[in-house]
Amino acid sequence: LKPEEIQATLPKGTFHVSPKVDGELWYLAKQGKEVVLVSPNGRALTGDLPLLAEAQKSFAARAKDGTVLAGELFAVPASGRPRISDLAAAMASGAGAGVDELRFSAFDVVRGGDDEAPQPGEAYEERLATLERLLEGGSALDVVKSEIATSPSQVEEHFDAWVGGGEAEGLVIRAEDGRIFKLKPVVTIDAVVVGFTERFEKKDQAGSILLALLREDGNYLL
Repeated sequence: LKPEEIQATLPKGTFHVSPKVDGELWYLAKQGKEVVLVSPNGRALTGDLPLLAEAQKSFAARAKDGTVLAGELFAVPASGRPRISDLAAAMASGAGAGVDELRFSAFDVVRGGDDEAPQPGEAYEERLATLERLLEGGSALDVVKSEIATSPSQVEEHFDAWVGGGEAEGLVIRAEDGRIFKLKPVVTIDAVVVGFTERFEKKDQAGSILLALLREDGNYLL
């Protein structure tokens, strides 16, 4: 959603509103007595990482075997809010670089749970409660902040506070009917087309374009 679409698009009812962390979707899984972080494309983080060491003591001790949590993997920046570039820098040099800065913020239970709720519930508040039990007391691992909003106007208030205040890149809004909305600010720029390729099949159509910004000194920035 765009900010101007909030009032017209969101359904009636209660919403769980969370800040959108600027990181990557990863899954925290318990396999036997071990824990592993896995990305959607099959990359895996294992071994002696501070993040996984904490997960071994908290998550692995409480979760049923086979439990999988979905969350945002990100890196703590030197200043300001986390950005995807911080995570890329923390993981760029392999096993040694930036691992102390890695954090995992869980936002849903994909499979499994704990003794109180061995399978994910249909209602998000049930899954959220399971997450809080599994990751209670964590520092490198936590549960995404979630606030209740009872109207689109309250969603707008959270957007102004968290996104406008520089704490998050956007909002994730979970409606009672199961739909999930992502709300982000819109930024527009005036760009110049400085080059293009033709489509092989249709020479009168562009296949790709190269854009630039015109600087005040008259030079183009690709």
